[in-house]
Amino acid sequence: MTPTSRAGSRAPNRPTKAQIVEQVRERPDDLEGGLALLREGVEVAGGIEIDFLAADATGRAALVLVAEKTDDALFLRVLDVLGWAREAPPFFERIGEGRIDVAAEPRLFLLLSDSNDRARRRLEALASMDVTRIRVEWWKEGGVKRIAFLRETTPEGLDPERTLGDALRPLWREAVERLQRLDPSLEIVTRPKHVEARFGDRIVAVIGARSDRVRVIVPGETEGDARDRVGLHRLLDVAFRPLFAAVAEREKAAAPPPPAKILSDEEVGELTA
Repeated sequence: MTPTSRAGSRAPNRPTKAQIVEQVRERPDDLEGGLALLREGVEVAGGIEIDFLAADATGRAALVLVAEKTDDALFLRVLDVLGWAREAPPFFERIGEGRIDVAAEPRLFLLLSDSNDRARRRLEALASMDVTRIRVEWWKEGGVKRIAFLRETTPEGLDPERTLGDALRPLWREAVERLQRLDPSLEIVTRPKHVEARFGDRIVAVIGARSDRVRVIVPGETEGDARDRVGLHRLLDVAFRPLFAAVAEREKAAAPPPPAKILSDEEVGELTA
């Protein structure tokens, strides 16, 4: 059954904050694959509380806020959290959560069961932090209330999937997910027409979007296109083999070995234009 919600006045079966929190607690992967919940109900500073402190698959701190209403109090709370996040590294060092990369910029997950265009515009104006908006949908199935978390769409300028035809979008998502699972220490950066995997300031892999194909580039190793699932699997098996080897070597060595070749930003632009 398709999740639905009711517009207008507060629906009597809209999930409460407690129900949403319970769903997050039980199924954090519904928000994002690889998300690990670390602490719940954390007061990070005087009067500033987040519902969950988590770490994403790359080690970035994820601050999860759950809201039943998109009123002025919510936006004041969001601003408080954004202001605090600028000075968050000492807090992360103090609590000693090994999953968090202290040097990485924190992310904000904002779960809204009562959203509207005005709220969306106000949130988009908060450009000082990486904010992932999650729309909470609910429905009844066999007399049991179900809750689903739906990520809001990325603005057009930062969504490579818009370049792809409908049949290729699942291939793109699978390629990106495999890249994300490859090594949690990689930083995945989304550009208008491609996704980059970075290790520090080095680009180690690129997945590009074209209208008729998915393009995969590993600097100095592989460059190829996939137009169907079989072709994608063959390409990724070949392309990611040296990256798997590099990950294995890094785990053995005290310091990670540099890749054979690093693409400059200019070279990436030429390959993905």
